[in-house]
Amino acid sequence: MHRSSSRLDLIPWCSRLLAYVGMLVLVGMLPWISQEKAELMVLRSRYAELAPTDANLEAVSKELHLDQGPVHLLRHWLAGLVRGDMGQSWVSGAPVAGPAWSAFLVSLTLMGFAMVVAFIVVVLILAPQLLALSRGTSRKAALTVPTLLTAFPSFLIAVVLVLVFSIWLKIFPPLGFNSWHHAVLPSIALGLPAGGVIARLLSDSLQHAMREPWVRSWFDAGAPRPMLLAAVLRRALAPVIHQIALVIVAVTGGAVPVEEIFAIPGIGRLTLGASKAQDIPLLQAGVLLLFGFAALVGIAAQGIHRLLLGAAAKSNVPVAAPEAPRRSRDLALPIITIVPVVLCVALGLGRNPYSLDHPRFEPPSLALPLGSDAAGRDVLARLAYGAALTLSFAIAVTLLCILLALLASVMPRWSAGLVDVTNATSPVLAGLLVAGVAGPSMMSAAIAVALASWAPLAAHARDLLREAKLQPYIAMLPTLGESRASTYLRFLLPEIAGPLLRHSFLRLPGKALALASLGFLGMGPQQPTPEWGAMLAEGLPYVEQAPWIALAPTFALMLLSMSAQGFAALPPANTRHGNTKGQKQKGLARLRQTAKRWGRIRR
Repeated sequence: MHRSSSRLDLIPWCSRLLAYVGMLVLVGMLPWISQEKAELMVLRSRYAELAPTDANLEAVSKELHLDQGPVHLLRHWLAGLVRGDMGQSWVSGAPVAGPAWSAFLVSLTLMGFAMVVAFIVVVLILAPQLLALSRGTSRKAALTVPTLLTAFPSFLIAVVLVLVFSIWLKIFPPLGFNSWHHAVLPSIALGLPAGGVIARLLSDSLQHAMREPWVRSWFDAGAPRPMLLAAVLRRALAPVIHQIALVIVAVTGGAVPVEEIFAIPGIGRLTLGASKAQDIPLLQAGVLLLFGFAALVGIAAQGIHRLLLGAAAKSNVPVAAPEAPRRSRDLALPIITIVPVVLCVALGLGRNPYSLDHPRFEPPSLALPLGSDAAGRDVLARLAYGAALTLSFAIAVTLLCILLALLASVMPRWSAGLVDVTNATSPVLAGLLVAGVAGPSMMSAAIAVALASWAPLAAHARDLLREAKLQPYIAMLPTLGESRASTYLRFLLPEIAGPLLRHSFLRLPGKALALASLGFLGMGPQQPTPEWGAMLAEGLPYVEQAPWIALAPTFALMLLSMSAQGFAALPPANTRHGNTKGQKQKGLARLRQTAKRWGRIRR
């Protein structure tokens, strides 16, 4: 029994090892995956004077080692990595290791500044809660500020900061990364959402830790306040340290839009340029550095987690777990913020988003409620059709995520590695990979968002499945002759389908926002297809001449962000108390039905 248990404990670690090795192999195989485009692209970049004949394309294929098959290509790339050689650019022919490492150091510097901002935000938000603890009382931190901070993605905050502090007030420079003046705005854009997320996590965990009996015992015994605060913080940090590590990874790897807006020569902007130019070796180098950093941060978080737990890591002592606030009025925020977006869509769907009949840069009026853009197109019509396009793809992405989550929940131990890799992958990073191979399109953006978004649903499906298996009637099914497949399809799947569907569609606005961020970076649909992120990117160059072009999608995305944050904060349906009676009745009915069927078979 002990040997079987130890083998089961090794399965998640084997899964993680296989997942990271598989990711390394996938990155190494990118040139072979994009082989059809690679030869022609390199011929045009390096040898523009040569005609794209079969002989010339074959010569390029030999030069890139594409003619010797994927195994040789992967072996050649791995051997180069051991020597510190990441390959040569398909565009310039220069080694990519030097530019990649330089850009990576810039991104790490930016991440450091952003985490300083995040730390300041966390201290300011949690200060009242910690002061209450020092006085022996329990007080929950006000979550309004962190909710607002986490509602807006970093690229939207960056756009607003550029408009206000660079273009209108002219306080900080809008471009570059040469001094601390250049670091202020991008650090704030990245640090505010990160600080809001960490503050929410720590606030819930602190509240849970403060209610534990030992805190009152220490306080009554006259323990020094600094010692008590340190012990509570240590207790509260343990369950959220992995989430904080994911925030650090997200700030570093997900800073691509911010680096693009402020023209920061970081690894995100470098990788974005490589993806657009389909410079696969440079894309490989950027993705490899980002995934390597994510793996190192994850290992460090695991070590810190064990250090924080101390002796409790080897015992069965429960650890504080963060709890989400459960208030029915939280539904007001997502509904109120989504109503204006719905109204804009309803008003704009009857208009033509492609017509060029209007004057360029026409200000808002009764005929054009949101004005016209640089090509003379109706901004309201494009906003409405962009919402319809994004929403339809977001629904498709959500359904695909549900399917992936169900598949992963059936094999929770073997899928642990895939979940870890997915958690370390932002939609932007996945978009860089997909667009680098398949080219930018709405389909590429949807695939990228799906690949980077199914892990939270998989974790929820796993927990629901584990809880459903504890039902008494489920445990009796094998004795009645039900196979594993039949038990899952006829009993377990209907049990978990409802909560999982509700959870997945609560995340629908967040997926629409991720699609918009990829469109903003040029990895979504191309002109003249209307899409919110692309509309924002098109309007930024004309923000002084015609600010309504950029402000319309900006406000729409801000409202969608607040709605997404509100829906994501809603707790799942309570299945432990309110629905227990109904679950028991359904379970007993199914059990009686199965027993009758089994009795007929026996007779």
